[in-house]
Amino acid sequence: MPVCDVAHHYVEYIQERRYDAVGDLWTDDAVFHTPAGTILHGQAAIRAFYARFLKTITPELQAASFVADETSRVCVMELKTRMSRDAQGRWTTDPKAPYSLSAIDRMTIAPDGRIQAMTVYLAPENRWTEEQK
Repeated sequence: MPVCDVAHHYVEYIQERRYDAVGDLWTDDAVFHTPAGTILHGQAAIRAFYARFLKTITPELQAASFVADETSRVCVMELKTRMSRDAQGRWTTDPKAPYSLSAIDRMTIAPDGRIQAMTVYLAPENRWTEEQK
């Protein structure tokens, strides 16, 4: 199975608002470095994060690119979102906004095709971190 297959599912589930299913993409002992800089350990904690966090921001998301290193089992993807600031200055989904780079995700993929580790690197505006505090 190509190493970036799981990344395609990750984007698909978020686009379809299947946030609970995102947790199924991780191994039981996975490690996740979140956009806010916290580190989550284990599928259960990661599942809870996605179920809670993505429901608060409901991003309009698309993958801009995927780069795979099959030997190291690493997939890197650039993600774009449609978001703008609302009247209170909070980031919110905006289907009329142009897509802009929001994050780069680096995933290490386990032999079974699930995510073993992931780190999210945010675009300079850090548009999502304020919602996680």
